[in-house]
Amino acid sequence: MKPSFYSMFSRSKYRQATPSADTEHQRERVTDSDETDLEDSSLERQREEKERFAVVAIAFCLKYDQDFKNHFLSLLLPKGSHYKSEKLRVEVEPKQSSDLILKSDGTVIVVEHKIDSDLKPHQDPWSEEFKDRSAQPKGYAIQIRNQHPGASKILYRVLSKQTFKQRQVLGIDCAAIRWPEILLPKEKPNSLHNDLYDCLAKLGVASFTFRHMKGDLKLAKQALRAAEVCSLLRAVSEEAGLKYDKISDGDAGWDGDEYYYFGLPVRGRAHDGDSTRASRLSKLVSSGVGQIGWFGYEKKEGESSVLSVYFYCGTPAARQKVLTKLEQSKIGKIEAPDLEVRVTCDAAESPGDKSWFLRVFDTLVPKASV
Repeated sequence: MKPSFYSMFSRSKYRQATPSADTEHQRERVTDSDETDLEDSSLERQREEKERFAVVAIAFCLKYDQDFKNHFLSLLLPKGSHYKSEKLRVEVEPKQSSDLILKSDGTVIVVEHKIDSDLKPHQDPWSEEFKDRSAQPKGYAIQIRNQHPGASKILYRVLSKQTFKQRQVLGIDCAAIRWPEILLPKEKPNSLHNDLYDCLAKLGVASFTFRHMKGDLKLAKQALRAAEVCSLLRAVSEEAGLKYDKISDGDAGWDGDEYYYFGLPVRGRAHDGDSTRASRLSKLVSSGVGQIGWFGYEKKEGESSVLSVYFYCGTPAARQKVLTKLEQSKIGKIEAPDLEVRVTCDAAESPGDKSWFLRVFDTLVPKASV
């Protein structure tokens, strides 16, 4: 694995936020009616961690990449404004209402980052909640004003895939920036900003993936194969007795010939009195009803294409149980960093993709126990 922003993300706690003890305690008592809410909160937490890492990577480039800093500031500032970038102060998540804060000579720029998620009403300048003092949480306009009483000028910028019309709210200049706009007109190879763009592509900003392409792609012939892969994954999910879920932004990605992934999440179920395969698997990995794993196809830099199954364990003891079962089965190559267990099969050596995936799940939760 070569050193890069994304390799740091892959090996960091941002990639998999371990549930707190309180959350686990709550999951033990979850009912079917509450299950969807917990799954949604788990997915939202994953999105937030991904966005938090993107903020840190951008802040790092603002500090150490002058070309990127000049370009980024030109997007944030109103036309005709000037900013002394050498005096720029960069702060990451100093307040609840601030992903990233930039300060210089009395001017404060608050930047909100969104990759997969949308603005919540209290974050949206075109929503009444944005300036609502009584709401919980208070509107961002109220929070930002209270946090920077001495600022001569406050700018609020939203970096996302969406856009909105610029407006003033309580004296705060609010505007949107779309992700593709942060691309430098002339990207320098092997630079920090080049690595940042590669990382953002893998985190879900799809427009960055195609920035090196000349012309458009024609993929009609490959679309049939993609449909077959999707159908196979769904069949595995059904036959394994798992809780079926759709492919979302975080389950498929591509960045040239060196990197891709395409698969389905494995969702847990409440296991208090529930004997389904998904509930028993949840109990084994001790990860409640959120995303407890992932399976599909992937290729990492320096590796060949593989079939992969991941299990996100909630405790060291659960990790050891999963690890022991897989090792005894000799089903494939096994890696177990932290609380994550990954088992793979080289695509060229697959005995049959569907049968291999099913064998992995059967190894952990045999059919006879379903």
